[in-house]
Amino acid sequence: MRDISLKDAVTGKVDTISVETAVICGECYGLGTSPDSIVERCPHCRGDGTNGEKNCKTCTGFGTLIENPCPGCVGDGRVVLRRSIAVTIPAGISTGMRIRLSEQGETGPGGGPAGDVYLEINELPDNRFERRGVDLHCTTAISAEIARTGGTIDLDTFDGVKKIRISGGVKSGKTVRVAGLGFPRLRASGEVDGRGDLMITVDVRER
Repeated sequence: MRDISLKDAVTGKVDTISVETAVICGECYGLGTSPDSIVERCPHCRGDGTNGEKNCKTCTGFGTLIENPCPGCVGDGRVVLRRSIAVTIPAGISTGMRIRLSEQGETGPGGGPAGDVYLEINELPDNRFERRGVDLHCTTAISAEIARTGGTIDLDTFDGVKKIRISGGVKSGKTVRVAGLGFPRLRASGEVDGRGDLMITVDVRER
């Protein structure tokens, strides 16, 4: 689970996560043996790795026996390490969506192919903007003069500071729509198909 801010969900970002997985042993490069060791076929399963329908207890399913196992991994070919992985969080991602990090998971026994890491996203609430579908909502204060005569205000959005046009005669509670500054529509393909709108509720202040 990865917590991200609403801003990061809107704009996307490159993040770094820390995972603890089994990786190929750096001493034996996945072989599981010491340099002078002899690898023999398991006499109990004759190299098959199984005994009936179960893994062979003698070789634990490998089919071979190692005379002198690698001291770094004790014959497994893998060691558990914590490492950092860079991950691209796309714009428009939402809570519950998962990002697949291909071949960044557990290395298979004996240096086999690595699995995948799945990162589940949890979108945190924002103290200024609220997401409703693909629209973003916020409330901003304006002066009584702007409310009477109209004018522009500067609003800090996820896209930077924007000048917002306010029509004259507006009252508290009125909503101003700004097209294209809402939440990105993320397709299953990973591409963004436009954005929702920014809905600004004005709060007229007499002073």
